Amino acid sequence: MAESSRSGRRTIMVVSIPASLSGGGGLRAFRSIMAYTKMFNTHLFLPYTFTRYFETPGSSIIFSELKKLVAEGVHVAGYSKLNDFVQDFDRLIKVRLFANIMPAVAPKVAVSFKFIREVNPEAVVSLHEVNDCLYVASTLSEVLGCRSLALLQLPPVYGSKERAKKIYDAYMLWWRTLLDYEVKRTMALLRRKFFDTLFNRQSMRLLKRFTKIVAVSKSIPIEMGSEWIERVVSLDPGVSVNEEDMKLFTLLRGHVEKGDYVVFGGRPDAGKGLIEALVAFKHVLRQRPNLKFVCTGNISEVVLFRIRKFCRRLGIEDKVTFTGFIARDERLKTVAKARLMLYPSHIDAFPYAVLESLHLGTPVVAYRIPAIEAYYDGLSGVKLVEEGDVEALTVEAINTLNGRCETESPQINSWESILDEELQLVEGLIA
Repeated sequence: MAESSRSGRRTIMVVSIPASLSGGGGLRAFRSIMAYTKMFNTHLFLPYTFTRYFETPGSSIIFSELKKLVAEGVHVAGYSKLNDFVQDFDRLIKVRLFANIMPAVAPKVAVSFKFIREVNPEAVVSLHEVNDCLYVASTLSEVLGCRSLALLQLPPVYGSKERAKKIYDAYMLWWRTLLDYEVKRTMALLRRKFFDTLFNRQSMRLLKRFTKIVAVSKSIPIEMGSEWIERVVSLDPGVSVNEEDMKLFTLLRGHVEKGDYVVFGGRPDAGKGLIEALVAFKHVLRQRPNLKFVCTGNISEVVLFRIRKFCRRLGIEDKVTFTGFIARDERLKTVAKARLMLYPSHIDAFPYAVLESLHLGTPVVAYRIPAIEAYYDGLSGVKLVEEGDVEALTVEAINTLNGRCETESPQINSWESILDEELQLVEGLIA
């Protein structure tokens, strides 16, 4: 007998990488699952990119996240994993090659599914746009004979060649900056193009297997291209702040003294524009020599070493601090005390970091990409410049730091109403 008929509630299976401590997509997925438990018998199935972290030093954090969900009534139904031969080959050559290629070209051979409990869901939901979640969710849907929904938190593909080129340029700048030899830079570019082509084709195939596609921002189907605009349902936006967030914002805003530093708003990587932010900061220092630069978020030791080397070349090494991963409340305190957030991101849907910064009274200078322009353009405390224009980024940063700038948050729906709409979409899928 199906579980839904025994309990009077419908049963769904969710494929996700829930991480409430990380912020961003992991936090949003965590909140979706928590909302699902109020309406559905909710079963979690872990994708293979999530389960590979079980053997890392951060595994205790992962298990603590799962325990939170289990305590709220979520059942862990199973997990997927890369088969041993894939990982053994990569260990042998000491390069993560097979683990990237095999799931894209031969997923049935590379990935296995392990069920912990028997479940007969009426729908399978992927809470991420990454291919491991899309593959696992669509396969489970077909094997279990039920409908499926994909929730996109970023554009999985880009329909505009101009936008795709801007992103390539950002990665090329990253490699030119961090890699010492032209051969390495060329190989990195070719590798990026190869994997982008491979993953984009797989994304297109996988998305067509879903019954319904939902996006957390109206910018996502626009970025994906005209063929997706009619097919993708946009929550517009599907991200907001909840009561707990607002209490924390109120506690911090106006109650912490501003420090003499700017904060980098994204992850320390190419897609978020870290190199552009550091170059802009170097020029800002000519006007504000006592200013510091703070970057939060996980960063590998190898990348950190190369970034510090780049900072040394710029003459700003003693001005730049990398905190590594810090808890969300500590990161919000860091943002609240900053005089400015630099956010030259190339890849976004609805940047939560910008929303948090405005609520905390910290102005933002960012690139004019669809995700940011759609929701933040024209607001007090937000200055947008053309994507890739580091000189304009510098000028607006200096103007903002030298002026008195109030911040204004966008008028968007509450988390509760957004999650209600999401729940209705899932319920409508199985009604």
